[in-house]
Amino acid sequence: MIEDLHRRHHADLVRVLCRRFREHHDAVEDAVQSAFVRFSELEDRSTVGNPRAFLLVMARNLLLNQIARAGVAQRNVEQEI
Repeated sequence: MIEDLHRRHHADLVRVLCRRFREHHDAVEDAVQSAFVRFSELEDRSTVGNPRAFLLVMARNLLLNQIARAGVAQRNVEQEI
């Protein structure tokens, strides 16, 4: 099931997120992959009505968290300098 979802939605998820987060396109692939991994680890995936939407929101949230962490790290470096 996960392989089928990956085959059907991976490229689309990457494309959507790259369009939305142009300046962070290098981090999009990692976020999408992490979303698929987390989705595969769910105990009961059958309760997810729309797996593509679920994966998109999960990948977007992971990407936003990564961007926020990078911003905090950058500010800490600037303060140290």
